[in-house]
Amino acid sequence: MQRRVVLLIALLSALHTHAQPFGGGVRAGLNATQIAGDGMSGYHKAGFAGGFSAFLYTSETFRIQLELGYSRKGSARRPDPEDPAITQFVRRLNYVEIPLLAQAELGPLRFEGGFSADILTSATEMINGYPNNNFHKADWKNLCFNTIIGVQYQLTENLVLMVRSANSLHSIRKNSVSGNVRRFSLKYGEYNDALFFGLAWSRSSSTKR
Repeated sequence: MQRRVVLLIALLSALHTHAQPFGGGVRAGLNATQIAGDGMSGYHKAGFAGGFSAFLYTSETFRIQLELGYSRKGSARRPDPEDPAITQFVRRLNYVEIPLLAQAELGPLRFEGGFSADILTSATEMINGYPNNNFHKADWKNLCFNTIIGVQYQLTENLVLMVRSANSLHSIRKNSVSGNVRRFSLKYGEYNDALFFGLAWSRSSSTKR
């Protein structure tokens, strides 16, 4: 019996020694967004983005991270005091996003890349401050996929400053309309482009090995 207890303690000790640290965190910041193909070129719309993360270190400087977040995207054309004839336009597309990322650390920098699945939760459009009654959420895809690249800078042990770019892999609109563009296929469509600027706080379960 004592021998079995000793073996069990040794096994648990070995598992603890070789266990990879894991942890979680939270991020928050602002998106600067555009919709390529809608004729409103430029990252003129700002919106909140944030979420929670869980990560696992596979080596001392490399980890896999899974996130669950909320992201406000869309496009906008603001009034021009020098040209009152320009139509004010705001399109809001809000998503629950699920990013899966690979992250590599190099000194105070952390580079990341991966993909995300975005689920459309709401969609509205305003023209000159009034709702566009011809705009319908049903015209937009409920699920879309994006590429993600980004970089983070370590401010403290647990806090990082981050910049991230997310770009649609396929059209976010079900049918093409005038002014649409092509990106990775022969089909014309519209594509979300988002630049995220924010802070992330995280904590690991143990010291990296």
